[in-house]
Formats: sequence, structure tokens, C-alpha cells
Amino acid sequence: MTIAMRHTKGWSGADLEKLARDAKRNARRRAGQTVTDADILNAMPPVRSFTAEERFRIALHEVGHALVGTILNVGNLVGIRIDTWRSEKSSGMSVGAASFDSLLPMQPLESDFEGLISMLLGGVVAERLVLGGHSAAAGGDASSDLPRITALATMMENMFGFGDHMLADATDSNSLTNIGALPANVGLAVRARVDACFRRTMGLLEPRTDVLVSVAHSLAEEEEMTSSRFLKLVADAERRHESCGIPKGGSAMSGAASPPPTSSKNTGLESIISFEAELAGEQSRPSLRPRKVARGAGGPKPRKKVEFIKSSNDDRDK
Repeated sequence: MTIAMRHTKGWSGADLEKLARDAKRNARRRAGQTVTDADILNAMPPVRSFTAEERFRIALHEVGHALVGTILNVGNLVGIRIDTWRSEKSSGMSVGAASFDSLLPMQPLESDFEGLISMLLGGVVAERLVLGGHSAAAGGDASSDLPRITALATMMENMFGFGDHMLADATDSNSLTNIGALPANVGLAVRARVDACFRRTMGLLEPRTDVLVSVAHSLAEEEEMTSSRFLKLVADAERRHESCGIPKGGSAMSGAASPPPTSSKNTGLESIISFEAELAGEQSRPSLRPRKVARGAGGPKPRKKVEFIKSSNDDRDK
């Protein structure tokens, strides 16, 4: 049932009704009293399984998101997953996800948006570093990585006063990715901001390419993993490289356009390694992120559950 739900996201009501009728018909043909998962799957359109190379690319993309998000403390990583096949009826391009609890605080600062943009760029940067380029799955509909990045950078410049002026345009969401409709100076500022975040993300992942590859191979084989599993694999890979005389990756703030305050952000991969020590002694599932210092007298940032990142556009649940 989980597989069927994952691959019917975005279907119309009529399509779902037809699937239900066909599944019931399959159940009657085998003289069954109830509809089973097999009846539903047999009623679905043909699917294509991904090759090993495709699975690795998808896994690499999602690990890139998860690693950057973890280093920059962007929300709380819940887990990551990839799909291993795709329905011919799928309208989107999403084939994986890195799921986070709340990517932004209730009152986000400029640094919060920059961290989110950097995390969204993690998939593209990971593909470029390891495979020499990224796939078209990073773009497409409004829910995919690149349109989200463009919309966020546009809002920073043109709505929230984070640019070189304090003027705000109450732009509707449909025009946030229409760079051509923006004044030339705003379009250039949006591009410069995204470029700065791209350099920041490249600075985070390039020294950790071996870690990316190692964890991506595991995800390609396992298909999904919890944040605890992800953090352990990252810590193990870091230790292996240190034992070979390879130092840890550079500063997490490398290439940052506007780094978050170090007093409230744990920006080193050391947080992952130290966090691993908690995993062995915890009977229940541990906090998905290293503990963070409370923000001001009000305590920690309130968070709302969000499922994010598409390695692609989606018919999936970044």
C-alpha cells in the first residue's frame, strides 16, 4: 500500500477511482473478499525500474541535501529515501526525498534563508562534484529545487528587505520565479545571492566528496534510512578518512554569503561525530539533530513538520 500511495501522488480523482475499480475487479477475479496490495499494484500502470547508475545518482542527490542541511543546522533531518521504480503515469520527476522537520523558524532571518537555499542546492552540487553534472530532475515544476531556490532568493531581495534597499513588493507566489519580470537590478541581485549560496555549498561538500559517495552507495542499496542511520554512516566515513591521514572537510562556512552566528549554529561536522556517541546509549530514537542553544529568552524555535526536498519534481511526498 505504501508503494501504491507513493506513486499515485498527483493523480486526479478520476484516475484514483479507476484504480480502485480495477483493483476490486482483480480481487473478484481471484474470488477474494477484500482488496489486497497485490490487487492494487496489478491495477497500476506499467512501471520502469531504475538502473544501478540511476539509483546512485538519485541517492547522491538526496545525501547532498541531507549533509548540507545537517552541517548548517537547517531544520531537523527526519530521514531520506529514494524510489527504485517509476510509474509511466507519473507526471512529475521526483524520485526521492530528504525529509526535514521545519526548515525555517517562525521569524526567519537572512541567515536562515541562506542556509535553506544552500541546503536546496546540496543535491545539484553533489551530482556535479561526483558525476560531473546534474540531471534535469532538479528543475521543472514549482515544487522542485531550482524554482524553490529562485523564489526564496527573490523574496529575500524584493519582499523582506534583505537586499540593498528596504522597499517591498507584495508579489504573488506565481511571479516569484519569473526573473524576466523583475527589474534588472533585482534580477542581478537574485542571481548573485544564489551564486553565493552555491559557492558556500560547494565549499561544504567538495572536501567531503568521499563521504558523499560512501553514504550514497549505502542509500542506493537500502533505499531509505532514518536520520540516526544517516548520521552514523557519515561519522563512520569521516573516521575512515581520518585514519588514512585525510583531514576533515573545511569550515562549514566556506563560501558563505552571510554566515549564521556561530553562537546559535553548530556548523561543524564534529557535531555529527559527537552525536554518534549518543546513539549507542539511547534505547529510543534520539533527537535527529545535535542539541541547539535556545534562541533568546523565548527558548528554542517553534517548528512545524514539513516534508521537503525532491530530488526532482515530484509526485512524491525535500
